[in-house]
Amino acid sequence: MNMFIKGMVSAAVVMIFAPTVTLAADGKVTFNGEIITNTCTVISADKNKTVTLPTVQVSALSTANQTAGTTPFTIGLENCVNSDVSVYFEPNEYVSTEGRLKNSIPANPDPAGGAGNVDIELLNNNHGVINLANQTINPATGQVTGGNSTVVTPVNGSATLPFYARYFATDAAEAGKVSSYVNFTIVYP
Repeated sequence: MNMFIKGMVSAAVVMIFAPTVTLAADGKVTFNGEIITNTCTVISADKNKTVTLPTVQVSALSTANQTAGTTPFTIGLENCVNSDVSVYFEPNEYVSTEGRLKNSIPANPDPAGGAGNVDIELLNNNHGVINLANQTINPATGQVTGGNSTVVTPVNGSATLPFYARYFATDAAEAGKVSSYVNFTIVYP
């Protein structure tokens, strides 16, 4: 028993001199989130699409503002819910201030060089010009304003967004190759 009392006294002494911990509420962490329905996915064949415009004569683009070679193309979607869907064409260094795609191949008198004074213009499903420089996207809502893009409602989980591309003369065209690109994001207006 003597050992028991000595042990209790020792424990009591240790507890008296042990530091005490004080707890206080210094702040709060709040977590917010949202679970949404599935968004559309771009069909694999359209993720990195190449649209080939027809070969045209320079005479078809002999003065500023002439267009030629209108070519249809589509962006196919799957796994969609039945809410409207559209495309936001992301600005890049090849989008002109007028909203067209500039030729990425430098103009050159060599036939392998780029055509001079020729842009690529995108059109929506009603042949209205899509001004790539005028599109903006609201990061909070994902909605696109300006630009005049195509909007469709998916049917049975699928949608096809129709567009057109064509040559646009900024002045008298000079012979050569034309190439450009634009990335896109699926949005829900």
